[in-house]
Amino acid sequence: VSTQSTWGSIRWQREFFTGPDGGRIVLDWASRPCSEKRPGTVVLMPGLTGSSQAGYVRRLTSKATRQGWVVVVLNARGVVHGVELTTPTMFCAGYTCDIRAVCCLLDSRSSPLESRQVANDPAAVEYRHLPRPLCAVGFSLGANMLTCYLGQEGALTPLSAAVAICNPLDLTAVSEHMGSDPLAKRAYNPHLAADLVNFFSRHMEVLRHAEDQGSPLLTDRHVEAALSAKTIRAFDEAVIVPLFRYRDVDHYYRDASSLRFIKGIAIRYLSITAADDPVTPPKVCHDDRVGLCSAVPSLIFAESAVGGHLGFATFGSLLTPWAPASWADSAALEFIAAASNLRLAD
Repeated sequence: VSTQSTWGSIRWQREFFTGPDGGRIVLDWASRPCSEKRPGTVVLMPGLTGSSQAGYVRRLTSKATRQGWVVVVLNARGVVHGVELTTPTMFCAGYTCDIRAVCCLLDSRSSPLESRQVANDPAAVEYRHLPRPLCAVGFSLGANMLTCYLGQEGALTPLSAAVAICNPLDLTAVSEHMGSDPLAKRAYNPHLAADLVNFFSRHMEVLRHAEDQGSPLLTDRHVEAALSAKTIRAFDEAVIVPLFRYRDVDHYYRDASSLRFIKGIAIRYLSITAADDPVTPPKVCHDDRVGLCSAVPSLIFAESAVGGHLGFATFGSLLTPWAPASWADSAALEFIAAASNLRLAD
């Protein structure tokens, strides 16, 4: 099923794709680029509760389509307003099933043989023959999920290159930071927690159908705790832990941290962070990043002194604050183009 909408100067075509559990995955395709150049296809993975409507997603999409890239946004389950969950499955930091399914779908559509999965969907028909290479850019939580997927898949991924912007890497360390840093504790943590509570309140009735051997995973106690959560950790403890069958929230954070998967990445990978990021400061994993760069030559970790969380505003943005530009967007697109060319030459 497809729909069309316009957001800013970007025209989106929506495709509903069936996930591995039978649930509905929402793919938003940006309008076809006018450029004759076709450098490839890039899938974007937004941050926590973000979607194709997030400012940072639209900003990169606009730049990418002007360069000729075909852009598709993989929206996490349930984040798109007006689109209900069809199964009691939501997202979490370590949930990679949808990424894996969508990458396989894109791979089939970019292969010489036409995929039979696209028969009756207008969006699927329009985006049936995708240009290679296939690349990905993840933001914040989406960057963590992308990194987990890449480490799990290794050389089997159809992606040629990937960029992770503001990836938390170590969820335990980030959780501790979010609970102690004054700015993160008073501004970001309660704001993001409120977004999660709003998400849960919209999909609560469907999620309560999740069960294990006939027993509900979400009890009344979990629901009450979720609706009153004031921090991300409190929400994760109330909802993510039972739904994804973790022992406790610390088990979840250890298991879903992309830091433990990153050595398995087999493609060229760029991580972009800012020293002043109030949500995922690079200092929490500085030694790990240095060690990984030495151990895995295909990994590059770039850290700027300033940039905030998903900001990275250029100097020119001071002159056009209504349409801020991000140097991270330019770096991401340059990297996936160059890295893909190198892979094709290998």
